[in-house]
Order: sequence, then C-alpha cells, then structure tokens
Amino acid sequence: MEPQQNAEYGQQRYWEQRYQHEDSYDWFPSVYAECVAITLQSVDRVYEQQQQQQQQHNAGCRTIKVLHLGTGNSQLVRDLYLAYKNKYPGDAPYALLQVAVDYSPVVIEKMKQQYAAHQEPGYQVAWEVADIRDLADVRRQHGPLFDLVVDKGTMDALQADKNHDTMDEDIDAMLTEVSRCLDNGSAEEKVHREFVQFTWEIPHYRLHYTVRSGADAYAWGDQVTNKRIGDSDMYRCYFYRVNGVPS
Repeated sequence: MEPQQNAEYGQQRYWEQRYQHEDSYDWFPSVYAECVAITLQSVDRVYEQQQQQQQQHNAGCRTIKVLHLGTGNSQLVRDLYLAYKNKYPGDAPYALLQVAVDYSPVVIEKMKQQYAAHQEPGYQVAWEVADIRDLADVRRQHGPLFDLVVDKGTMDALQADKNHDTMDEDIDAMLTEVSRCLDNGSAEEKVHREFVQFTWEIPHYRLHYTVRSGADAYAWGDQVTNKRIGDSDMYRCYFYRVNGVPS
C-alpha cells in the first residue's frame, strides 16, 4: 500500500491502514542483510567496550538492551536474534533484550502474536506501543537506559513532509528522547552506548539535525561517524557514540 504522496509516511493514520493489510516489509531491501550484520556488530562492540569499562569499576556483566524505533513489521528484531544465536550457538557472552516500539497499535499487536514463541533464557523481546517523541514509559518499563538504539528509516519518515509545521520540532523531540535513553546524567551509568541510524540521507543534511553544540547538544555531542552501505551511494549508516569510546 504505497501512499499517494510521500508526506503520508509521516502520518499515523497511513501506517494504521497499511498494517491492517501488510504482514511484513523491510525498508532498504538491497542492503537489509548488511543492516542486520552492522546491528549485531554494534551490539558486540557495546558489550566489549562496557566489559573494559566495567572491569575498571569492578562491575558485573549486564544484559545488553537494544531499542528499535518505529519497528513497524520489519524482520530486523527476528534476524538480529538469529544472527546472535548463529554467532553464539552455545553460551553467549551476554544476554540480549530487544524492545521494539511503534505508534501503531495494529502492528504491535501483530508482531506480539508473531513473536510469542521467541522467548528463552538469555534472550527476550518486548513489543510496546509508543511514540518515538515520548519514550518516558518505555524507559520506566525497560530502562532506565538502553545500550543501543536503532533507527532504520524512522527519522526519514518524520522528514517525509518537508512542509509540515512541526517537522523540526518532531525530529528534535525524537533525538532528545534517544539522548535520554542513552545517558540520563547519572555518573554510575556512564558507560559506552550507541545510537545507530540507517538512512538514505547524506551527511550534510542528516548531521544538520543530529549534531548540535553547547548546552543543547545531544548525549553523543559530535562523536559521530558514518559510512556508505551497499554498492551504490544511496544508503548510509551513522554511528553516534556516547561517553567517548571510539567505534
């Protein structure tokens, strides 16, 4: 169900109607497998960096918490789980919790039913109806912090209607919530965390929104790198690092 205008990608009613009839769809299909691989690499990197930091503070190992923004009916949650299980067929070095949020109750209910059996020791997945511009309830229930936040095309949807009066405010609200999910200012919680974005937007435009200086800076400040993914110049991945550990 393609919209009549691209601006509809930013409207909740469009997604509710679409998910009534669609069971599965993944954006960026030509680089999807690479998105899965990069996400697992990011999970591993976060775990490894936290292990180094925790050893310095004599802290124990923790579950790695991954938050998926605007999950829709993507198979990324499933395929990250499968990649994780394939890499660690025996005892995994860390437990994995995935929390997937979307503001469409229709799709969240469908995904809950689809993934009902995907629970086992050391691996859990939770599906929550939530607006990415207000994740306070998600942090209270599953946080207060997450180790990795993943955005595959969700901020792109917010930008679909360039003439929308609140587009800039919506983007800032989303990024502010992501920032809060990665760093709440508590000294004892300051370990390496990451925000990963998959998008088709080039750095000149993407960093205009995601990197700010001074008192208004997000948790990652200017600690960001990006790389092209796939065989063309169409898609990119951005890595935002919190607490200063290089990726």
